[in-house]
Amino acid sequence: KISIISLLFSIAFSSYYNVGDQMSYSHQNQNHTICYGSSDNNQDGSLSILEYNGAYNGGDYHVIMIDMSASWWGSCWQSIGTIAQIEEYFHENEHVLIFTNLDDPNQPYSCNQWGQRHEYFGSPAPLLTNDSGYTIFNWFNTGNAFPSVVFLDHTITVDYKANFTGGFNSAKNRINNLLDDCGVLCSTEPVLGCTDEGACNYDEGASDDDGSC
Repeated sequence: KISIISLLFSIAFSSYYNVGDQMSYSHQNQNHTICYGSSDNNQDGSLSILEYNGAYNGGDYHVIMIDMSASWWGSCWQSIGTIAQIEEYFHENEHVLIFTNLDDPNQPYSCNQWGQRHEYFGSPAPLLTNDSGYTIFNWFNTGNAFPSVVFLDHTITVDYKANFTGGFNSAKNRINNLLDDCGVLCSTEPVLGCTDEGACNYDEGASDDDGSC
């Protein structure tokens, strides 16, 4: 019997956030360099969590899954297939952000090689970031070990964290539950109501005017 410990690589960093903790504004506002793919919310080659927080971006809410990997650890490389499957499933959902933060690129795998392996397993548009100093890993790791994964709800609060996703179905169900909890804020269906801000029955949650103003 192979112990799960052999699949992890532990380093001496503790996690800043635990389940139930909401990410601070200053941490959400930090930029992370995109090393593969692109972010629809930012065209300057970087990504910040704040860009995906509807409370600050004009109401465009997201639930988020972050895979934390190191280029030198085999279990991270082997888990790409599952991550890619999750990315493919939620690719069309504009309220889901999934990305990999790759630490220590080029030891031996580059960001390009990592992203291309996601594509090999079916991910249509993988998104990878790279931090110097293990920033995202320090925030969200589980057991000081690679790989780690975290799920954030639409308020950017930690819903779940672990070393592995638990498989495609587990991750899919977890993200769908977060979308359900988000409700109409994360709905892809139009929300009908009065969109005239000067009207007495103005509905700030409405996306499409229903003529009731």
